[in-house]
Amino acid sequence: MRARIQAADTFAAICDEYCETRRRGGSKGWAPATAKRSEYLLSLVCGSIGKFPIGEIEPPDVLTAIRRIEGKGKLESARRSLQLAGAVFCYAVATARLASDP
Repeated sequence: MRARIQAADTFAAICDEYCETRRRGGSKGWAPATAKRSEYLLSLVCGSIGKFPIGEIEPPDVLTAIRRIEGKGKLESARRSLQLAGAVFCYAVATARLASDP
């Protein structure tokens, strides 16, 4: 039971839940093109921190993930990925899975 709960609280799992919530957001939901782009940008971050439980992710972990994107010369993608990752952390706080946004 505990392992299943922890698996549901990884950064990647919460990203998926956040994206699904935003897709179904009614009049304020994401357009299909926005959803596709946002999911892509979050996948860039998930490559580094996706498997970690969201409560164990520290600011240096996020910074390392963003620096990897920047290192490929994708500065705008890095900026947007950081912005979306912050939204995922805020979503985790709002859904009582995280005490504060790292």
